[in-house]
Parts: sequence; structure tokens; C-alpha cells
Amino acid sequence: MKPIKQSATAVITFTLFIMNTLFWALPILILSYIKLIPYKKLQHVINKINDQLSDNWVYFNKLNQDTFLKDSIKTSGLSQLSPNQSYIIFANHQSWVDIVYLQYALHKKTPSLKFFLKHELIYIPVLGLVWKALNFPFVKRKVGSDKEYDIQSTKQSCAEFKTRPCSLINFVEGTRFRPEKKVAAYEYLLPPKAGGSALAIECLYPHVKTILNITIFYPKKQPSFYDLLSGKIKNVIIDIQEITITPDLIGSYADPEFKKYFQGWLNQLWQNKDQHIKDIAQINKET
Repeated sequence: MKPIKQSATAVITFTLFIMNTLFWALPILILSYIKLIPYKKLQHVINKINDQLSDNWVYFNKLNQDTFLKDSIKTSGLSQLSPNQSYIIFANHQSWVDIVYLQYALHKKTPSLKFFLKHELIYIPVLGLVWKALNFPFVKRKVGSDKEYDIQSTKQSCAEFKTRPCSLINFVEGTRFRPEKKVAAYEYLLPPKAGGSALAIECLYPHVKTILNITIFYPKKQPSFYDLLSGKIKNVIIDIQEITITPDLIGSYADPEFKKYFQGWLNQLWQNKDQHIKDIAQINKET
């Protein structure tokens, strides 16, 4: 009976996720068209409303999870966070469900979450338009003139974030972890990509003065989205460490000297994170 129960749970939770998404997407999209009126004060008010609508969407997703999934999310480092303070978030990326659990853990603890997204994701039905309406930065990973356009478009998104508290998440590895992509330097992570992280700090400092170094770990296995929907995920660990942005982390990534320094700093941060995950994995094996 267990597979039947899991399948039924998946159908129910997926239906509720979809209904919740469509319910809140409609007013966000309507307001995004009103935002086309070239009046700055009106645009700022609409952005604040849309952020609140996005928070409502996350709240009802949490309610769905709490009611049907009963997953155990062990989170550390939340006590000092504030929804009135801005953050840049560096996180490892294990699975598509990372986003769901980060939203769950940080809801009302930080401002509404924004993500660096691959430009191709703008074409996802409904969600792509909603992400655009919420000012998510879409990243084009190309060379030449497109690279310059990518930098400028990211700076435009970040300029809007400076008008209110924000939380901008960068999955530093650039893609989800896969064993076949591993390199010798890391056991649980992929090598970090420093360009987007340096650009986020350059654009948002001093409005943002704190980095949240977030580690996500699933002790059993890397979960799929079906594992989430069916209630198979029983243990999620999210560890949060605050890092103050110091002057040495601020600069142009086009400067070779700064680029070398920042890459070294981020590589060391990632090696520490990999060791941290090893320690967590060992503790969970022993218990």
C-alpha cells in the first residue's frame, strides 16, 4: 500500500502547488502590466506589493508541506536573521527541491527571495513571466557582446533591489551537483563559479553588507521533485553562516588582480563547505 499512498500524496500536493501558484501568479502578472507606466513611485509600490504576494505564495506552499509531507527540516543559524535586512546568499545546489526548502526555511526570516536564473527559464509557462515580474535577474552565459549585455541587465535588476530589503540567492556552482561532474578537490560539491558572486557584491554593496553562506544536505540521497511531492524526503539539513562583506571582497571582476583574489577566497569558502558537509554526513551515519 505504501507506493499507492505515496502516489496519492504526490497527486494531492502537486495539485495544491499548481493551484496556489496560479492563484498568486494572476495578480502579480496584472500588476506587472500596470508597472509599465513610467512613474517610479508607482513602480516601487507595485514591487513591494508583488513581494508580499510572493511571500503569500510561499506561506501556502509551506502549509501544503506541513499538512501532507511531514518532512523534517533541521535548520541552524536562523536566530540572527531579519526580514528588514538585505542579504546575498551563496548556496550549494543539490536538487530542484533546494528552492522549495530554502523558501520554507527563510520565509519571514529574510526578505522575499530572488534567484539568479538561466535566461532559458523565462520561457517556462506562467513561472517565467512571474519571475520576470518579480525582477529576478536572468543570466545569459555567452561570450562577446552578450556577456556585456548580461552584466548590464544584472546591474539593472540589482538597482531595483536597492530600493527595499532583498535576498538574492546565487547557486555558486552554476548547476546541480552530479557525481559524474565531480572533481578531485571536492567530494560533495562542484567547483564554484566566481563571476556571478563578485558581480552581485559589486552591484549591491553597501545596500547589502552580509553574505549568508548556506549549506544544503540530504542525508539519504539527492531527492527528485517526485520525492518531495510523495513525502519520501524525511530529513533535510540547512546550515546558515553569516559573513560580513569586507572591502577586499568588493571590486570589478574585470580586474585580473581582484579576480584572482576573489577566486581564491571563494575556493577556500567552498573547500570549507565541502568539509562541513563531510562532518554532517559522518554525524548522520553515526546516529
